[in-house]
Amino acid sequence: MLARWRQERIRNNMARVMLPYFNTAGTCIPGEHYMLPPERRLGLVMRLIDERRYFTLHAGRQTGKSTSAQWLADHYNGSGRYCALWVDIQVAREQPDPTRAFTTVLGALDTALEMYLPELGRPERESLLRDPATAVLGWLRQLARAAPRPLVVMFDEADGLVGEAMVSFLTQLRSGYLGRSKAPFPHSVVLIGMRQVAFTHSPSRLVRRPRARARPEARPGAYSCT
Repeated sequence: MLARWRQERIRNNMARVMLPYFNTAGTCIPGEHYMLPPERRLGLVMRLIDERRYFTLHAGRQTGKSTSAQWLADHYNGSGRYCALWVDIQVAREQPDPTRAFTTVLGALDTALEMYLPELGRPERESLLRDPATAVLGWLRQLARAAPRPLVVMFDEADGLVGEAMVSFLTQLRSGYLGRSKAPFPHSVVLIGMRQVAFTHSPSRLVRRPRARARPEARPGAYSCT
């Protein structure tokens, strides 16, 4: 009788521990945290991706940007519509030197590739880093060439890049965008952060498009797509 009571108490304690809770410390995990379905707020984002846009997604802290981007990557890879990567590049924050910054960025891209598309071969990072001014361009071009479906890449914390590294990063994306009708390059690129990185750091936009605001059906804050 006592043993049965103890087993029941252990089960109840475990159930209590596993209850979802409100998360304000980072990315939400389904089943572990209370969360609204991310797709409710992503209609405009998904339309821009379908239109092959390169754009920024920016909003304040703890508004679900990373959670939504990770959901998109899983959704696209699971549905077979696109090959998608969510890449966290905050580890390259405040590194103005392109060599150091892009060594870190390419490492983050390799990690994302292992997580989301492990069946694809990894681009040759060492040879690409011999010329930092084309390292990101070359990595993305090699992966787009190998991908069996259109490639979508979402760079999270992109506004953490600074100085020469940020200018070179945006320049390489723009170069790939302009030449993608002739050479493989991602179908769509999303720069995620708290600021409009394309406007703040680049002399010209990646894509000229009037500002639009996506208003989710349920939200603690709105996303802006530029």
